[in-house]
Amino acid sequence: MFLQGVILVFFVLFAQVTLNFLSMDVGPNANNYSKRREILLEKLKILDADVLCLQGVWDDKNIYSNYLEHSFTASSSVKDTVSRPCSIRNWNWKCILDNCPGADRNCAKKQCPMEDKCIKAILSLDNSNFLVRLLKVYNPLINKYIYPYQGSSGVLLLSKYPLSNITTIDFSKIDSLYNYSGVSADLELADATIRITCNELPEDYSKYSDLAKQILKFKTSGRNVFMGKFNFNPNKVFKFKNYYAEVIGSCDYCADNNFNSKDDTKNYILLKDLEASKIDQILKEEVTIDGQPTNLSPHYPQMVQIIFKDKV
Repeated sequence: MFLQGVILVFFVLFAQVTLNFLSMDVGPNANNYSKRREILLEKLKILDADVLCLQGVWDDKNIYSNYLEHSFTASSSVKDTVSRPCSIRNWNWKCILDNCPGADRNCAKKQCPMEDKCIKAILSLDNSNFLVRLLKVYNPLINKYIYPYQGSSGVLLLSKYPLSNITTIDFSKIDSLYNYSGVSADLELADATIRITCNELPEDYSKYSDLAKQILKFKTSGRNVFMGKFNFNPNKVFKFKNYYAEVIGSCDYCADNNFNSKDDTKNYILLKDLEASKIDQILKEEVTIDGQPTNLSPHYPQMVQIIFKDKV
């Protein structure tokens, strides 16, 4: 009995907790998203990661959180609405009709100079015909959100462990078209707390220094995991090694994916006072939808395993 007691005490004192962190852009703008999402949800449920940072989850957060059944979630949104966000004379009509007949979400912004609030008025609505959208914009009975996707930030943090001290940092002043923001929370283990941040960063490279300052607001003393989609040059991501000891990232937006034509790295996991015991790039296999092979997303997920040797 004495020996059994010693073994039990040893196990309690030196037990390990292994956590898997997964970061992925679900690719909502690529073809067959709703059908791909059904398969992706099944795959993610089988993987059963402890913490997921999902990007591109603009208006279907409930579908992911309900299906994956993680007990704790964190996200952000801006619900402010306006009745008439943009004067009709401010529309760049000819440019939009000539170049953006489908009202592609980025087309108007890139090709047709006009006020952000006018572009937002289109993007905040559904994906119906462009002229139908315009009618909805000026229908006084329909409220228009000040950001696309009803103010959703596009990021969803899911965890099996309790999340506390949930905060967001607003990136909308850096890229004012979307409600870009990060979600940060304390992940609470029995005898350890880790600051987790999930983000999708704006694509305005010219404001990198402003963005870097915002990112570093997330960092706290002690253990940190900062993960998500970095929409700027990988060389700039690695500058964060001054603050995060390990920067994990490999090609996730790759030419061998049938949605893409080039290699790029957009998704990273940054660690502070932690060490990855295993790094995987997963769900790279093709699936069949409507008789055609396809990848689950234009972005391959990154998954990192961390072993905690603290008492549990």
